[in-house]
Amino acid sequence: MAISPPKWASQCVPTTKGWQDPKTGEILVGGSINNAAIAEWHEARAPKPAPKKKASKPKVIKESPTTEEEFVDEVMTEDEDEMLTESVTEKRTLW
Repeated sequence: MAISPPKWASQCVPTTKGWQDPKTGEILVGGSINNAAIAEWHEARAPKPAPKKKASKPKVIKESPTTEEEFVDEVMTEDEDEMLTESVTEKRTLW
């Protein structure tokens, strides 16, 4: 017969003296519980190990290489392109 905590105090853990509150250590329901029943209760509540997943190889993505010209065409706007092509010798003065 499997043991279960009282419905009004489901957080309790079994001890040989009865059902104990895990935070305060207070015995909430007195009584004797044998060690075999306590071990069975802990085994039932223990998390089961997760199934092992097969190690998968990373997928290789095949893409064509991008050239600098293609990058400039995709990313840069016309204004930015014009700024780069302006002559460096032109100097602008404020006065």
